[in-house]
Amino acid sequence: MGIIYSFGNTIQNLPFPSKYSLSSRHSLCISLTLSLLLLGAQWLMSMDTHSIALSVITILQTAISIFLSLFIIMTSKKDRIKLQRFRFIYLFLGSFFISLACGYLLFEAFDNFQMPVFRSSVGLFMAFLASILGNTFIIQILSAAQVIPFKVKTLQIPFFSIIIFSILFLGLMLFAQTLNWLIADPIIGLIATLFVFGWAAVTFLDAYWQMVESENNAIYS
Repeated sequence: MGIIYSFGNTIQNLPFPSKYSLSSRHSLCISLTLSLLLLGAQWLMSMDTHSIALSVITILQTAISIFLSLFIIMTSKKDRIKLQRFRFIYLFLGSFFISLACGYLLFEAFDNFQMPVFRSSVGLFMAFLASILGNTFIIQILSAAQVIPFKVKTLQIPFFSIIIFSILFLGLMLFAQTLNWLIADPIIGLIATLFVFGWAAVTFLDAYWQMVESENNAIYS
């Protein structure tokens, strides 16, 4: 995790002209729009190529879109107690469905070991490159608006790890294509899926205990 946070800090410290700094709400809206566009492109290309690695990127992009939506809602609400409960429920349900998606990808990866259906294309590499550039831009404008770093450090992981995975996948898939090694996609996709599943499970459990603690405090207060 330390490597991910260090990489994220490096991305945040890249030069970003102050004249392009926006308010928190505007930066969140722009980031969410860009994230949804990236998500659509990733989903279409993952369906076309049957790439497990790109499907992992799609799951991370989904998590980013979920969190950005949550932050926009949080900026428009005034009741802090209700907002806190809503945040815990939102994270609880979001991480739960992300865990389910990862479980499905694990089965898909194992099936691809036995019968590879992966199909390489230029669009696949363009999707990885768009993920790198698009999410770097998202982090930049959120950092300039002082939205990042988040108060909950765990939420930073998908924002940073999607860039790291996209870079690694792009390099590994280019290398695998030269060797015509189709099984490389399910292998690296399986490893990345296990990582995302572990993060989602931790976020799920953390949100659950936060909800329990919040209810207990409401009872005894």
